[in-house]
Amino acid sequence: MEKNIDLENALDASIIFAKALGFILQDNQGIIVDVPSDSKMREFIQKVVVFKFNKKIHIYKCDDDFQEGIAVLLNTELEDNKPQ
Repeated sequence: MEKNIDLENALDASIIFAKALGFILQDNQGIIVDVPSDSKMREFIQKVVVFKFNKKIHIYKCDDDFQEGIAVLLNTELEDNKPQ
């Protein structure tokens, strides 16, 4: 039961954090974030870009070698309804 509470708390915290980012970032603005070394996905993904697009927060894999914490502006041209 305690594990479920921890999972629910983590999910709630993630949702609150994403909502806070929505207030901070403008559409097409983002930030580069390194995937934590203890994360299971680190084996496949080293960096992500967290950005706001169409008033929603998104997280995409970042293949470029940008420094963590760098602010980015996304190209507003769309291909398959995804920012470039």
